[in-house]
Amino acid sequence: MIEHYLLIGTLIGCLLFYFIDRIKKNDQQVKKLLFKRCQLIKFKNKNER
Repeated sequence: MIEHYLLIGTLIGCLLFYFIDRIKKNDQQVKKLLFKRCQLIKFKNKNER
């Protein structure tokens, strides 16, 4: 159950970062960094299972 909540929290966090970034209209590099970080977190979650 705890892993399930961590996954949901991770997805919500990534979405929040994405929307905040869209609102600020920052550089493409910032979006790429956030995307890579979210991908790494998702990858770690998959490996832990």
